[in-house]
Amino acid sequence: MKERPILFSEVMVKAVLLDLKTQTRRTAGLDYINQSPDDWRLETHGALLGRYAATFVHTQTAERFTAFCPYGQAGDRLWGRETWVHHFGVLLYRADFEPDSFEHGAKGWKPSIHMRRRDARLRFDLQQVRIERVQDISEADAQAEGMQA
Repeated sequence: MKERPILFSEVMVKAVLLDLKTQTRRTAGLDYINQSPDDWRLETHGALLGRYAATFVHTQTAERFTAFCPYGQAGDRLWGRETWVHHFGVLLYRADFEPDSFEHGAKGWKPSIHMRRRDARLRFDLQQVRIERVQDISEADAQAEGMQA
């Protein structure tokens, strides 16, 4: 099992803490495909070289492109990075405060990218990795993403 970081915005952190968000979707590694997504078809996906990967084939040129999931594969663990600050020796998380409610008290909020693993309060066991087009998301999956009906 490997552990990897994943960034979360304040809104996503709040949804996770309220158990409204149990899934997350990311397009990391798919920038090349997403320049013209209709020109590519998924050929294979699954474990490749110890990582989860998807190979796409261009429908006109037969070019192949393999994208590796930067978050690992089922069985790995993710730790959530979020906006934070040390304030008088106490670790505070921005998502715990209403907008503008604490700006005068805690200066210097640190962006999520700088959060250390030991300071992360969010930990997730990666249950499944899959490839799907955003427009194919089911209503149940949209709700698991934190969308309210």
